[in-house]
Amino acid sequence: MRILLLTLAACYAPQLAPCEVTCGSDSPCPQDFACGSDSYCHTGGDSSVCAITLSLTMIGGDGHVTSTPDGIDCSSSDPQPCKGQFPPGTHVTLSAHNNFSRWNGDACDGSQNPNCTFTLSTAMTISASFH
Repeated sequence: MRILLLTLAACYAPQLAPCEVTCGSDSPCPQDFACGSDSYCHTGGDSSVCAITLSLTMIGGDGHVTSTPDGIDCSSSDPQPCKGQFPPGTHVTLSAHNNFSRWNGDACDGSQNPNCTFTLSTAMTISASFH
């Protein structure tokens, strides 16, 4: 009588959907993935960007800025800069409230309109000045 013993071993191959897992110095990516500049885990050679950072600094008096879509909700008393992340190509509207003076920076520079609308295609830094 002969006994044939077969051993089947399953290979573990992690499958991550794009832009699903965030990473950083205290949260590394699984094996065979790398942490991209956008703080998301990517497979080797994938240089796509999952999220773009919008930085907002409040200057001067007591003010408040929100964004559409949601991502920025910042008041003068919050730690600066306030940051939000959005998918590339997102149309963002920043709305300033309470004694707004003007925008400065990468979008709406010099505008005194309390609403600033732009398309986010690269990291941006914007400041909102208040009386």
